[in-house]
Amino acid sequence: MLLPTPDKIWPLDAFDCPENHKSRGDGDLGVIALMLNTYMAGHPYKPSASDAVEWVKNPHKLERHQKAALREFVDSWQFFDLWTFHFRTGCTIYEIARAMRLVGAMAPMPVHYINSMAKGYCGSGQEPDDRERLISSVRWGSDPRTIWHGFLHT
Repeated sequence: MLLPTPDKIWPLDAFDCPENHKSRGDGDLGVIALMLNTYMAGHPYKPSASDAVEWVKNPHKLERHQKAALREFVDSWQFFDLWTFHFRTGCTIYEIARAMRLVGAMAPMPVHYINSMAKGYCGSGQEPDDRERLISSVRWGSDPRTIWHGFLHT
């Protein structure tokens, strides 16, 4: 079964717009620490909340085990966890999208949410190109190459 690769799902230039470079964090990392404790309990490389923020801001500096841990954390997010991470940490949507792309995150909920932030993704009125068709099919789980069937089969 072929799955789309991260560079096909989240082209980073799709997130490069002024709105996605705005930082909105309030600096309250307590909720992020709770997310880490919930989603990564017992993980040998579980970061602290401040480390997780640093990893998202500088994913290119991560070692292999840190990338794997960040991918596991992001892939475990439920729908509003990405929103919470964005508004609590000060990480921009662009930084989160870049980190997700570099670590290879593929879980449906985070992918769906971050893709909805790409410019021109929803309601652009333009005919989608092949890349946007792939994003849309992954978003809704309708691509026959994906094992996730999401909202179509509920």
